[in-house]
Amino acid sequence: YKKELNTDMLEINKLKTGFALKFAPVPLNTLVQNVLDEYHPVAQQKQVQLVLDETAYQTPMTISADAGYLYRALSNLVSNAIKYSPEQATVTIRPRQDDEQVMIDVADTGFGIDEKHLPHIFDRFYRVDSEQTQKIEGTGLGLSIVKTIIEQHRGTIGVESVIGKGTTFRIQLP
Repeated sequence: YKKELNTDMLEINKLKTGFALKFAPVPLNTLVQNVLDEYHPVAQQKQVQLVLDETAYQTPMTISADAGYLYRALSNLVSNAIKYSPEQATVTIRPRQDDEQVMIDVADTGFGIDEKHLPHIFDRFYRVDSEQTQKIEGTGLGLSIVKTIIEQHRGTIGVESVIGKGTTFRIQLP
């Protein structure tokens, strides 16, 4: 646990400088599918349905990004969605694009986050303390890392949540 904390802190500091990223064309369809493939066994074990919403995903999407770091950001969001959802929940990844940007939603039908916590969830070490989340381990750095990765890609990340209905994280990248 301490090793994970140290690794995450080093990663955040490296990302903040911007020197860690190596931009190249990244096929977003493949990257998203690889994240789904990685977390499918975890979701199955917890009896959470992991879904790719392909409705707006008809054409291949390629963006300029650091594939490893973008993968890490998506992995973290999918992992959290599974971790903070009860059995029988659904986690949906919805990638799409318009003329100016790529958007990726990671939505769950999990516990939801009380609105008083939403302004703080991207802060370092911030953890939502609720009856459902008390037993879930974490460093409180995951969403901070995700936000830093997305910002270093000149993008934004936002969140909407309703208690008892779920949470949606939306990444927007140029």
